[in-house]
Amino acid sequence: MQLSFIGETALSEAALSESALSESTQRAIAAAGKGDLDAVGRALADREAAMAAASPLERARALQDGETLGRVLAEIKRNIVAETSRLEQLRSTFANSARNRGATSINLQA
Repeated sequence: MQLSFIGETALSEAALSESALSESTQRAIAAAGKGDLDAVGRALADREAAMAAASPLERARALQDGETLGRVLAEIKRNIVAETSRLEQLRSTFANSARNRGATSINLQA
């Protein structure tokens, strides 16, 4: 077993792998909570790499964090769908209003 030294503490490769897996998952959850999908993507790529190097036991331990991340991402998806629908309703209302007034263009400059 190879050891890596951080400060005065020796960590095994397995502990480093599990740490990287947990850290990348927590970064993804935090980024998802902030709505930063670019950061989520980067953290998920890191998580995928850590999962590839993880033992079956480490992967099993990571499932709960993965489920939490999945719930957060599902909530983001629901919010995007709701906002898209709301914006479409506004667009339709605006288009119908302009059509009913006979307006063909709107000058947005003051």
